[in-house]
Amino acid sequence: MFTGIVAGVGVVEEVTSVELGKRIGVDFRGFPSPRIGGSVALDGCCLTLEKAEGDTAFFFLSSTTLKKTTWGNKDLVGRRVNLEAPLEMGQPLGGHWVLGHVDGVADVLSLVATEGGGALLTLALPPTLIPFAPPRGSIAVNGISLTVASAQDGVIDVALIPETLERTAIQSSVMGSKVNLEVDVLARYGRGEW
Repeated sequence: MFTGIVAGVGVVEEVTSVELGKRIGVDFRGFPSPRIGGSVALDGCCLTLEKAEGDTAFFFLSSTTLKKTTWGNKDLVGRRVNLEAPLEMGQPLGGHWVLGHVDGVADVLSLVATEGGGALLTLALPPTLIPFAPPRGSIAVNGISLTVASAQDGVIDVALIPETLERTAIQSSVMGSKVNLEVDVLARYGRGEW
């Protein structure tokens, strides 16, 4: 389980096709090293650390992960990714409950700078996720715990504060790019959607 409070940004250094998926190597410099076999959220997708060599951590991406998330994109090498270690008992819950199970992929419509150094990110949601993104509801975008500022006709806006822009890889989102979405688990199960 995660909270959507990104602890660092890594860079995908290598991608290898393997049976049933791909293996990626991510530069983890400056990020607390997780243990082998432990979970790490990479752009909101819960992955298991297989091995580490120097500053590079290696993860397996299954064919299902490649189909249902932005990890299926062809251009992965050089991609900046948000990193978050799992929540440990006794840690403060600074964002919201995030499982690292991506519900869908959204299209970035715009990322517009706002007064004071922030930005407004506008996303087109897949139809199945629209009911779970009400105004003032929580949503994880590439693993970042955010609040829906407005929602209308399948399009949502989320306000990004300068701190979020500085500490995450979200600023590289451009019109036409895609982001991983995880809706608020309490909203999903509160509606009886399994």
